[in-house]
Amino acid sequence: MNVFLFGATGFVGKNLIPELLEAGYDVTALVRRSSKHGNLVSDHKVKVVTGDITDSTSYKTHLCSTGYVVNLAGVVTDWAPKSDYYRVHVEGLKKLLDACADAEIKKFVHISTAGVMQRENKNAPLNEMTAVSKSRSPYIRSKSIGETLVLSYAQYFEVVILRPSWIYGTGDKVLLPELARQIKGGKMVIVGGKDIYLPLVHVKNFCDAIILALRKPSVNKEVFIISDGEKTWKELFDQIADSIDAVRPSTVLPYFVAYAVGFVMEVIWKVFRLKGRPLLTRTAAEMLGKTVRLDTSKAEKVLLYRPQIGLDAGIQEVIHYLHDTDI
Repeated sequence: MNVFLFGATGFVGKNLIPELLEAGYDVTALVRRSSKHGNLVSDHKVKVVTGDITDSTSYKTHLCSTGYVVNLAGVVTDWAPKSDYYRVHVEGLKKLLDACADAEIKKFVHISTAGVMQRENKNAPLNEMTAVSKSRSPYIRSKSIGETLVLSYAQYFEVVILRPSWIYGTGDKVLLPELARQIKGGKMVIVGGKDIYLPLVHVKNFCDAIILALRKPSVNKEVFIISDGEKTWKELFDQIADSIDAVRPSTVLPYFVAYAVGFVMEVIWKVFRLKGRPLLTRTAAEMLGKTVRLDTSKAEKVLLYRPQIGLDAGIQEVIHYLHDTDI
């Protein structure tokens, strides 16, 4: 009943730890020296191990007393050196998997992304059999390689891969807060059209899915899509704009134009070594300009996944939070 959690100080990790403890698991959390993790010690009965996924010597001995591993470690930005993505999502993951095999753990739950699936037909929901994405994004490519790597270790322990849609919720600093900042500054545009759909999953629901994957017996070498449903980007932009008393975005940018602009901005930022991230990147253009609908029937049937927080209620929760926050 001991779970070793990698990526414990991230948005999902911070939400998952109390859920694991409440479910009766003992939790060991790997944290980097640079991470703020005081709350893990003071607020929860969590064993904290200082280290990094890329340095197996920092955690290998602790795996021997572990039955389950949940890997949330990742580079969660669309603007980082290509080497960073591969160092964590592939090289670090390989070291972790080797250490888990040596320690003879029982189950490995790996968190991937729905982005690894190719978006070919905007009207057809993607499922676990959908082809691998052809995206040139180093984030997507490294996560896809990571999935193949994880599945290759199924002979040593049970492996389960979860592909979440965009994870949101109070406390997230990546998705909705960033959208709110861009909308407030009048910089947000609608890419591809007003009917482009975005799939979302509330962080609490996703934590439930992780625990369901841990508890489900005899599930090996399986992949599950986790999502609560979809909204159009236009609907989401309007809700956010109304909540922060900003002007609703109305400028529509064709997808191919947005992708080209993203490419040019990336080049400019790299050549002139500008600080911060570009206003638009190719990865962001792909995310904003291509409809994604997801088929979650496998997770519903096998894991018995049911969202406890509805999509509209979850978004309203975050919008209320944004309204009271200095964005």
